[in-house]
Amino acid sequence: MVKRELKEEKDAATEGSPSAPEGPEGLVPLSEADWQRLDRIVLFRRAEQLADYLNNYREGPQWSHSLLKRDRVFRLFQYCQQLELLRQEGFPGIADARRNPEARKRLRRLATLLHRISQILALYRFTPGLGVEEEGFRVMWRPIAVEIVGGRATVPPGEAPYVQTVLELAVAGRLNQVRRCEALECGRWFATTINKKVVCSDACRFRKYQAKLEVKEKRKKYMRTYFRNPRVKARLKKKRDALQT
Repeated sequence: MVKRELKEEKDAATEGSPSAPEGPEGLVPLSEADWQRLDRIVLFRRAEQLADYLNNYREGPQWSHSLLKRDRVFRLFQYCQQLELLRQEGFPGIADARRNPEARKRLRRLATLLHRISQILALYRFTPGLGVEEEGFRVMWRPIAVEIVGGRATVPPGEAPYVQTVLELAVAGRLNQVRRCEALECGRWFATTINKKVVCSDACRFRKYQAKLEVKEKRKKYMRTYFRNPRVKARLKKKRDALQT
């Protein structure tokens, strides 16, 4: 009842006004679309920061894959990506899992992913805080307890912002904004809002295109050599004669 009265008062106040009501000192409040646009901008910046973090495991021209695979933030990122794929396929119910072996397998996979994510998140202890940025306010979770074992912190404090970033992207359904470049001899992580973009730069786009041309040329060369083989010629001739008869 109260909500209805508030809505009626708001409609009555805005009825007949050509523009949005002004706030303090003549400031026009942001619309819902503007807030959504700001949220997308903030999430994209978080995605860029996460990509920079993952690129820290690059040692010169090579990647340290063994260190990257052991990184908690990277493993959390991977598990959340796999969980998103399961969500898109549809979570199976208990009744379906009893009758369908494939649904039972997916349900077991879901439980495994949630368990692994919970194991990683259980290492962190946070306290909420409020941050101010150009786009507005942001809730920040700061680590409050870090266990020390053998003189070393089991959870480095610098991981906390990236853990928060992974969770924010997962909740918003934007984990696919952080990708790995598919160009040959690159493999850098980058952030993008374009679904079809698979390379991090124009140079990598040309390198990928050139690699595709080289593969086509190798394929053409192989097929020319293949069809010049006397045994292949004889087999093809035999097939053509069989079709003509």
